[in-house]
Amino acid sequence: MVFSESCTVNEIQQLRVPNTYRLKLSCNTVSMEVELHEDVVSQPRISASIDVEITRDKEKCLEKYLCANGYVVSTSRIGDTYRTVISLHGLLVVIKSSSQLDLRPMDKIYFGLTVK
Repeated sequence: MVFSESCTVNEIQQLRVPNTYRLKLSCNTVSMEVELHEDVVSQPRISASIDVEITRDKEKCLEKYLCANGYVVSTSRIGDTYRTVISLHGLLVVIKSSSQLDLRPMDKIYFGLTVK
């Protein structure tokens, strides 16, 4: 498992793509932005709790409400912040943390989430 935490929704932004929105989440060790489609996951409310898991194990991911596979697009460091971008077949997940995650560009991952 690469990452597993419970996160809180801080902000919801409607995107220009119809029925698509971006969640801004704060977790224990990272901040995260996740793009989702309303037909797949109905829009949660501000302050909702979301369990997020990034893993290389498909079976572990399938335990979550949503399980999507994708690829790490880039990893970079800006000052003291590490930034990892994951593409879930076009929808993006951007993770910002103070330490580098065990992910490299072109790694295949599974991204799971459950809205509580």
